[in-house]
Amino acid sequence: MLPNPIIPLHLQDIINRELEPGERIEWLDMPKPRFFTPASTGAFLFGIPWTAFALFWTAGAAWGVSESDTGPGLFNFFPLFGVPFILVGIGMLSTPI
Repeated sequence: MLPNPIIPLHLQDIINRELEPGERIEWLDMPKPRFFTPASTGAFLFGIPWTAFALFWTAGAAWGVSESDTGPGLFNFFPLFGVPFILVGIGMLSTPI
């Protein structure tokens, strides 16, 4: 394998010992550190109780609608107001990704 100016020589020796005959490195890059920042960790940790409460609230609203004997009407759509909050929570939980 030809020397790569990005990889130090001692690491290139280690890599060359691991490669099978005919194998070569096709792609080389560094991880993007922005995915694992304190801000994403904070949003993730805040997203846990947010999503839990949104699921609890939506389930409670759905249970309340199912137990009510008001009949069909707009009140039956009340649990759907929790869906945007659940989606925001899922978004917060996926910030580190």
